[in-house]
Amino acid sequence: MPLEAPKELTKDDLEELLQRKVESFTSCPLTSPGENFGSLLLLVNATLLPDHQKLSIAAKLVVTKNLMGGVPPFRDFMRKEMDMYLRIRSEILAIQEEFKIPKELYLDVIPRCYGARTSRGGGVVKPVDETAVILMENLNVSGYRLVDRIVGMDLKHTECVVTHLARFQAMFVVFKLKKPDFFKNAVLPTTAEINHGPPPNKSDSDDSLTTMLRTTLSCVPAVVENIDRIKVAIIKARENVHIKPLKKLENPTPPSSTMTFGQTILKLIDFQMTSYGSPATDLISFLYSSTSLDVTKDDRIRLIKLYHQEFTKWLELFGCDTTPFSYEAFMKEVEIVAPLQFMRVLFMLRIFCMSKSNPPDINNPAAFHKMKTDNTGLGEIYFNKIERLVRESIEMNWI
Repeated sequence: MPLEAPKELTKDDLEELLQRKVESFTSCPLTSPGENFGSLLLLVNATLLPDHQKLSIAAKLVVTKNLMGGVPPFRDFMRKEMDMYLRIRSEILAIQEEFKIPKELYLDVIPRCYGARTSRGGGVVKPVDETAVILMENLNVSGYRLVDRIVGMDLKHTECVVTHLARFQAMFVVFKLKKPDFFKNAVLPTTAEINHGPPPNKSDSDDSLTTMLRTTLSCVPAVVENIDRIKVAIIKARENVHIKPLKKLENPTPPSSTMTFGQTILKLIDFQMTSYGSPATDLISFLYSSTSLDVTKDDRIRLIKLYHQEFTKWLELFGCDTTPFSYEAFMKEVEIVAPLQFMRVLFMLRIFCMSKSNPPDINNPAAFHKMKTDNTGLGEIYFNKIERLVRESIEMNWI
């Protein structure tokens, strides 16, 4: 019989994970309903012995069901996230020390991890099961805050993300060129794809797409005017989903990362779906899923150039040859990945813009399927973001 995923942590759990005696602790949900899925996030405030140290913790536990109601892929993705916190983070800091990167440029975007396990009593050696846990620093204590997921980021915060995302992704090229053994033995396993069986039936996916375009999005002028073009673009994107990007720009990329801000510095969280591909993937997805409506209208090209400039500048700090990473080569990457990201953002905006006051239970299969065809709880910002996505993708000749 499979283990039941815990809904809370015990004192024994905390002592196992922290390797410290716990005097007392309290716990409660860290996020509001609808603000997180794929895992259970708890706020844990603990007092540790022998010095009565106070520690505020964000605890991530697995959920028992995924969006489709089956065995959760998120359980397996926890292994990826643990590697990022326990192995990759320390190496990112160490290599910057080694190359004497100026402190004002220091890249420290991954939160500290206080402890993790793949299974109760098994440390991080055994396969991941439903008792897997990651304990991270509670960023709220340091003044970090999540941006409103419906409204999205303003231009200032968007520039901050683009700058740090470029440096973060360039860091893995640095590992590949300067630390090839670490790249092979630690980075590549962390970014390996997880196979969870055959993809959905193509005809079912096409029917779902057609329904969404002709019903739930029939009030969006850009969709109505370009519906045939959109359908052709999505079909092509599906056919090209496994095409490798340009070899010189292949790079580990965390497409599901979430940004949280403290003053002008950010942290990246959620590394469950790290993969090996084009760094342009995250950039395009971020610009159209997580920014406010006015950000990309006049500044999308400048933001793409900013990303490329920061990417190559970061490589130069480590003495890497940037010849293969020209702006022209990067724009070819954008042309390859943008159609697929268009398809993904088209669907993901429904989740990002769902109601905060009465969100559907997207870990419930019936509720999740209804959400795809029911506009209840989706406001004007959602439809305007769909309009922006379609019109600007056509202007850029991405679809």
